[in-house]
Amino acid sequence: MSTSALALIELLTMVSQQVPRSVTVPKAISTYLQLDDRDDFEAVTTAHKLLARVWSDVNNLPHGKNELDHIKSFLNPFNGLLNFSQFYLTVEQATQNYLTPANINALLNVHLALIAYAPSIDIDNATKGLADQFRSIREELKDADVPVQLKDVLMRRITQIISALEHYSIFGGRELKGEIEALLGKIAVHHTTSTAGAKHVYKRILKASALVLSGVVAANHGIDEFKELVNHGTEILQFVEKLDD
Repeated sequence: MSTSALALIELLTMVSQQVPRSVTVPKAISTYLQLDDRDDFEAVTTAHKLLARVWSDVNNLPHGKNELDHIKSFLNPFNGLLNFSQFYLTVEQATQNYLTPANINALLNVHLALIAYAPSIDIDNATKGLADQFRSIREELKDADVPVQLKDVLMRRITQIISALEHYSIFGGRELKGEIEALLGKIAVHHTTSTAGAKHVYKRILKASALVLSGVVAANHGIDEFKELVNHGTEILQFVEKLDD
């Protein structure tokens, strides 16, 4: 069973092993998660939100102050990621500073503390496999008759969704939900002025997005925050029909 702490261990371990060692930590994160690396925003945001999620899970544990302080002591070496001061070291510098094997391995104590109280929810393999559909859509989008600026935004969002599907434990349901909604929002704004070729791509995006939301709802069954996505999926499929008008 996974936890937010185990996802953090995965991410930090892969960053610490990144070569060349001269790249910055955000570039290493982008490489591992296959994010758009033209800037560091997505990488920094993803890592920051994951660490914040770990802290939130720890703070919600039903333990006394002394025990909580002990658990938090294993997170303290990474506090610079919360205030952004540790991000712009190179991998080489980071592994000599906070990203040491001892510090990363110590996070297993946080994982063990969380596993009984805050286990992570995972999506099924079929939903994760939708990443391949989005890859195919991204390839089609490259040559589609879509305005350049809009195409760039859609490509970045799709890249983020692919990563969120394949690394769901790192991103979590909220982030994937947010990426899907942002992608669909762009299509909703621009679809009325689109060519037939663009509408074909939009329909593929909408159908794949509906399947993703269905998978997220199934994984997070009973959680109020995700119940509304059932209606979203139906609305998306109705929107697909409108594109044929």
